[in-house]
Amino acid sequence: MAAGPLTVLWANLHGGFLALLVSLAVLTAGYTLEAWLFGQRQPQRWRLPRRYAMLTVAATAASCVNPWGPKLLVNLFFYMRQQWMLKMIEEYQSPRFHGGNSLYIEILVIGAILAAAALFARRQVAAPLLILAWTHASLISVRHVPILAIVAGPWIAAGATELWNEGVRRFRGRSLVKTLDTIARDHTPGLTRLSVWAAVFVILVAAAPLGSVWPTDFPASRFPVALVSRHAKLISSSRIFSTDLWSDYLTFRFY
Repeated sequence: MAAGPLTVLWANLHGGFLALLVSLAVLTAGYTLEAWLFGQRQPQRWRLPRRYAMLTVAATAASCVNPWGPKLLVNLFFYMRQQWMLKMIEEYQSPRFHGGNSLYIEILVIGAILAAAALFARRQVAAPLLILAWTHASLISVRHVPILAIVAGPWIAAGATELWNEGVRRFRGRSLVKTLDTIARDHTPGLTRLSVWAAVFVILVAAAPLGSVWPTDFPASRFPVALVSRHAKLISSSRIFSTDLWSDYLTFRFY
């Protein structure tokens, strides 16, 4: 029930809402394949394809509740097909596996592929199809890597947990591995509890008069604050060639 309002909010805040529409469409296709391949004697399997198809349509319709209406989706489609932009903006390019955080991306991609293979082996299609779709997207554009981590992370963790549990069974009662496993199991109930106190603490800190003033602008040491203030009228009515970081600042000032 909350998908519609949340999609409306998301579509009016950030273009990343497309990830939701793509994920829902992939899940719809995946569950349809599952029902077609394995649901000959299980009519209830067709409930999920119908549910996700309706959810995809509802989320797409909800995303059109914005100042531009359905034109927003059309504009985003053509925007993402601009080859010159894809070649010039670094975050739209493929990951560079020659340093930096490339090792973490490699581990994530390998883990995602293994998790998808394990799910396929269990005659699941939707979840591994979603994982592979975002794995493919992450290898094309580095900005999709966080989405892959969100999508594949729980499945990778579940698979790693199964491997750990299987390995623990092969060790004796007083081994180091058994001891670590016992400690982990003893602490698991406490870690799985949810509490509102963390949110309450954050709200109290944010609302408390601690003598500090919330910033109203970006730091002048890193951004052209004074320059933009002096030439605000000219900048707001002109096209600016700038770096990606400074462009974010200009968007903030002249939204």
